[in-house]
Amino acid sequence: MCIITNVVLYFFNKFAGLNVKFYVIFFIFIRNMKKIYQFIILGLLITGMLHSCGQDKKNKQNEGENFQEQMEGFSESMEDIDETMELVDFLNNKLKQIEQKVAEGELSPEEGQYLANELNEKYRREIARRSNLNPATNLPTWAKELGLLEPKGMVLDHDFSKKTSVNNETEGFNSIKLVFKGDYNTALNQARLIAENAGIPMSKEYAKAYEMAEKYPSAREKIKGVSYMNYELGETGLDHKISINVDENGKLTIIAVNEQQRKKYLERVREKS
Repeated sequence: MCIITNVVLYFFNKFAGLNVKFYVIFFIFIRNMKKIYQFIILGLLITGMLHSCGQDKKNKQNEGENFQEQMEGFSESMEDIDETMELVDFLNNKLKQIEQKVAEGELSPEEGQYLANELNEKYRREIARRSNLNPATNLPTWAKELGLLEPKGMVLDHDFSKKTSVNNETEGFNSIKLVFKGDYNTALNQARLIAENAGIPMSKEYAKAYEMAEKYPSAREKIKGVSYMNYELGETGLDHKISINVDENGKLTIIAVNEQQRKKYLERVREKS
């Protein structure tokens, strides 16, 4: 009310000295001030209600759009999973067909192995690419502190390299898997250097195989690749599990997992389920 009064006084002072007509109009204005004030208040309330309704409508529209985006993202994720599972089924069926043809004599074992390798390389790579949510590009600090090194003279395979982090609630523990491609002999030498630096022994199976190869040199040609591990299968209680492997094609794979963090994470998952 005081605001209206101030406005009236302002105009009264401004137009003082005008003719009688002005004072008559001014008197009528003063007399109907209460009604005018009520009208102004009502107008403000209506304006506020319209604004609020418009804002609510806008908020609901935004919520609807956000929900729609989430649903579309979820649908795309499910489609990716379905497509990945279809690829897995397709690959397994093709491999079974190759095995059957080898068994029936339509393909030689060498031809079957060649076709199987080609299929694995093509489809497993696509499967890995689709399912790799956290690609890794290098060794994290915690892995370097374990003595692990990145090999020299080899190329990182981004499709198969991945990681998890204890700082990510959905992952819960530190792990790293780096896959490198390169020359077979280079991979063997680099794996040995990395294992020595990290203090990782050769696996018992490969240690026995290489021991036999020293006694019987002809047996060395039959040894394909190498494996270094700081644990045995089924062993528990370690802080970290580390493996360094080289396959017959010269692929070097470094894997490290924080076992204590992984154990706690699995316990939390069990408690929630």
